[in-house]
Amino acid sequence: MPRSYKRKLGARRYRDYDDQSVEGALQRVIDDGWSLRKAAKEFKIPYGTLNNRYHGRHIKCNGGQTIFNLVEERSILKCAGVCGEWGFPLNLSDLRHMAKNLLDMQGRSVRQFNNNLPGVDWVHSLLTRHKKDITQRLAANIKRARADVSREILIRVF
Repeated sequence: MPRSYKRKLGARRYRDYDDQSVEGALQRVIDDGWSLRKAAKEFKIPYGTLNNRYHGRHIKCNGGQTIFNLVEERSILKCAGVCGEWGFPLNLSDLRHMAKNLLDMQGRSVRQFNNNLPGVDWVHSLLTRHKKDITQRLAANIKRARADVSREILIRVF
């Protein structure tokens, strides 16, 4: 399972603010004409952080960046969903091979992946990032004829 450590606010002396308070401070600076120093003091955010965000510096997320962008990840998940609708559910290794094929088609070589094949942690992180869109389920193999049962057939039988 991939690591998903979340630090509690107040556990360290720095980064004791959340993104909503930064956005609120920037809105006050832009809309109400506050100075950066006044907004930093009111919202208890370091001046340097607010200044960098205001000028568009250091806007990436902390930690490593994802290999695929949001559109590419959603296209992988959309293909997996279509396969599931067609009656061929994919497992985690199938998702890894789909990502490898996408990288090979684009001609990209990712140093973190062995032979351009993402690891199991990558798949778990992908599913965590898009947990509203797709979930992992246990597939039960049944015949197509058994799955094609309507309400009328059930009422007639029972």
